[in-house]
Amino acid sequence: MSGRRIADAERVYIFRLDPVTGGLRNVPLAAADIVVVWATILWCVVAVWPHHRWVAVAQVLYLVWVSLATAIRLSIVTMNG
Repeated sequence: MSGRRIADAERVYIFRLDPVTGGLRNVPLAAADIVVVWATILWCVVAVWPHHRWVAVAQVLYLVWVSLATAIRLSIVTMNG
């Protein structure tokens, strides 16, 4: 699969997360959804690594950022109950 399709799949899952945590306030579903986001980022790293290593490394940094943002977002949602 091309890098463009992987990036598009990643965007779809990211845009799905906001309505799940914000509008629906379904924390378990949001936690399950973020697992899919992490998987697409890791998939992107593996797929891109042989072609553009610096892009793959940037995606690892992006994975760290997504993890931190998710932890903060889910903690705020659960604290606000």
